Amino acid sequence: MKKTFSTLLSIAMMTMTASPLFAQTTSQTPVSEETSVSSTASSQYKTFGYDGFHFDLPADCIVEANDHFTAKSQDGTYGVSITYKDAPGTNQKRAYNLVGGLAKQLNLQKAKLSKVKINGLGGAIAQGEIEGREATIVMLPYHGKEFTAILLNAPQRQGWTQQFLRTVAR
Repeated sequence: MKKTFSTLLSIAMMTMTASPLFAQTTSQTPVSEETSVSSTASSQYKTFGYDGFHFDLPADCIVEANDHFTAKSQDGTYGVSITYKDAPGTNQKRAYNLVGGLAKQLNLQKAKLSKVKINGLGGAIAQGEIEGREATIVMLPYHGKEFTAILLNAPQRQGWTQQFLRTVAR
């Protein structure tokens, strides 16, 4: 199960970076772990930073960062891959089209695609399933760049994805 989840996350990242729409280069992206830790009844979260964006992830996530950010839970039931790439002229309409195309490329089942506004940033989101896992793709354009996150979670980790979406901000 863990291997399948890691494979899906890797495929998602390869799809994002191999696609001509995502193949633009970026400089080394700084990653920071904020010192604030908030707790909820079911889990503890840490606030992480990636190239100026901040978001909450489960405290026990294993994090890797280079030209993209990847985090996964130790038990393999949750993972997120993030890129922040140059995209001159990007806007919500473009994000909507790209997220829809990425959902098709990843064969997202039962996909629901919509425009979204998260903490003041207009973008797009697709939610559905990949091999029995809940999958979320979100893209937020910001000043000529696109913040793209692919989140995969087992059903019992849905709250972790919701926490990420509630807290992602610039």
